[in-house]
Amino acid sequence: MPDLVLEAGVPAPVIVSLKRRYGEAQRRYHTWHHIEHMLDVFEETKNAFANPQAAALAILFHDAIYDPKAKDNEARSAELLRREVQGAIDSDVLCLAEVFINATAKHQILDDLSDAQRSDCALFLDIDMSILGADWPVYKTYAAQIREEYDHVSNFLYRMGRRKVLKEFLKRPAIFLSDLLAHRYEAQAQENIERELTEILT
Repeated sequence: MPDLVLEAGVPAPVIVSLKRRYGEAQRRYHTWHHIEHMLDVFEETKNAFANPQAAALAILFHDAIYDPKAKDNEARSAELLRREVQGAIDSDVLCLAEVFINATAKHQILDDLSDAQRSDCALFLDIDMSILGADWPVYKTYAAQIREEYDHVSNFLYRMGRRKVLKEFLKRPAIFLSDLLAHRYEAQAQENIERELTEILT
């Protein structure tokens, strides 16, 4: 964690506050464990980022606001990032981190980015999605945790919504947007999603 604080430029008390947020009762998957997993992948890939500081900030804050019943978690998380670190972080870095966070709403690269920024955004989004390419037992636990976060939704409606989301991923030319992580995770992610559709959501 000290290395990440140095990388992102986030004061230690802000990290403490973030950890409290990621420990909220409504969370099962979107916890600090998810952030730690992303940080592990980030450490392995950070040399591929043109702006690793923006990516590190986005990792820390992208799920800082998480209400399973809300539709604006991403925008509110980006706003929280700005409130917490404005003045301590270069404005261009902060703006780019906000772009990355907002891109997680649909897991698509937003328009009006430079080639380097698009590459960074793709890699950041892939790090967020890397759980999809985990070994099946880990993926199955993730799927169960997501269901728990939506325990306010009936089984019928949850299965219908989850199937729609997963099938949208399968319709894409590739689930992963960066060559670096597509090579590592794409095949397993395709297999995992198919298994969830046929073994869990039927």
